[in-house]
Amino acid sequence: MLRNVSLFAHLDDNMLSRLEGIAVKRTYPRNTILISKGDATDHLFVVLSGRLKVTISDDSGKEIIISLLGAGDYFGEIAVIDGEFRTATIVTTEPTEVLTIARDEFHRVLKSSPELMFDLLMVLAKKVRVATEKLESLAFDDVYGRLVKLLTQLAKPRDNQWIVEEKLTHQDIADMIGSSREMVSRIIKALAVGGYISTQKKRITIKRRLPARF
Repeated sequence: MLRNVSLFAHLDDNMLSRLEGIAVKRTYPRNTILISKGDATDHLFVVLSGRLKVTISDDSGKEIIISLLGAGDYFGEIAVIDGEFRTATIVTTEPTEVLTIARDEFHRVLKSSPELMFDLLMVLAKKVRVATEKLESLAFDDVYGRLVKLLTQLAKPRDNQWIVEEKLTHQDIADMIGSSREMVSRIIKALAVGGYISTQKKRITIKRRLPARF
């Protein structure tokens, strides 16, 4: 089950079996909060199936979606390392199955596996880069620029087109790029009218290169 998880890709079969032996499988229904910001939890989570969103919110309840997670993704690695409080809230958006690995058990495996230690450092370095890029986008890009970057990052090639597999509402997109739903709806409508994208059942298909300016 862990072979397709990038964090564990370089481990041999014996180490993978060891990890799976200490992991616990859990299933959650849609709209279940697995982790709340500020929680003192001590587990690494690996997503086997389903979808989740990683969010933060202010005192008024305004939510920003940091990222979306699916099969093969994982979360909780930072808290597993430093033992500090969780920095975001993670909620299932559809029925989800995960493996959980306790912090103490994970540390024992980590100490005996230089490969896993190195891969974990690479994961953390990538997260720092992604966070820096998001801050740069929020600081310098307008709403249209942030929307284009989001669609480009999420889209995957299929049948000579690029498709965003995630079923995103306009509010979801707004929450991910720090905008209003009205502005997102306006931009998406204009792109659809211009023949740049099409939408069906909340899935967006990029039909041709998006314009540099809106």
